Amino acid sequence: MKTTTCLAIIVAGGKGVRLDPTTPKQYLPLAGKPVLIHTLERFYESGLFAHAAVVLPASDLTFWPELCAHYGLDRTFFESVSGGETRFDSVGAGLEALNRYLGATRSTAGCADAPNEDNLWVAVHDGVRPLVNTAFLHACLEAAFLHGNAVPALAPVESFRYIGPDGIQAIAATPTDRFDNRPIDRTRLRSLQTPQCARLPQLLSAWRHAAERAGAEKAERFTDEATVLEYTGEHIHLCEGSPFNLKITRPIDLKWAEFVLTSGLL
Repeated sequence: MKTTTCLAIIVAGGKGVRLDPTTPKQYLPLAGKPVLIHTLERFYESGLFAHAAVVLPASDLTFWPELCAHYGLDRTFFESVSGGETRFDSVGAGLEALNRYLGATRSTAGCADAPNEDNLWVAVHDGVRPLVNTAFLHACLEAAFLHGNAVPALAPVESFRYIGPDGIQAIAATPTDRFDNRPIDRTRLRSLQTPQCARLPQLLSAWRHAAERAGAEKAERFTDEATVLEYTGEHIHLCEGSPFNLKITRPIDLKWAEFVLTSGLL
């Protein structure tokens, strides 16, 4: 860890109003604080990162200073960045912001103090995954150092069935009718989480290459950092995920996260 520089991108650029039509889910209250604040505090308190880009909807940038002041966030550590229409665009905005930050750092530091590009790493994390701890973040980074990248993954416990091309419409229209579906071997499946970690120059280069594709194709194809890196020929290394590291999506997720945070399970 001493020979590396680790940076972070916290993606909170979506509207996410399915839980609450009036409040994006990153700002919903959780154990006395917005969901996003818990996530940011986990990253800061880990001591593993030198700087973080927090990607927000453009309209939220106006109250970011107030939010930081209210919850005691270090604004020299957390840099606010305007997100894009898709997660792909928002991550790209975060990558470019970190690249600018490093450029400014190099201009003020001596050559001997400038970080080596081979030892520049980035962890990209969803802002609505607040149940990460230092040990988990450290494990993800260590796996990336060893293998070149790391994507936390969990083996599913449920059974799965594949629905054929006409199956979705059949389920929605006439649930009692037969439609094409078949079982899937769940031992071959993994559920992916964040933070997804890689060398910063490598991920930035891969993102810029992927950004050359048509807009709709980008949104469908590049759903996370793994798909972006894979596009340039990289092999993706899966590391052990955490059952606590859920993405806040449904009302029950908030209840579970509240229980974890207040019971000391994490």
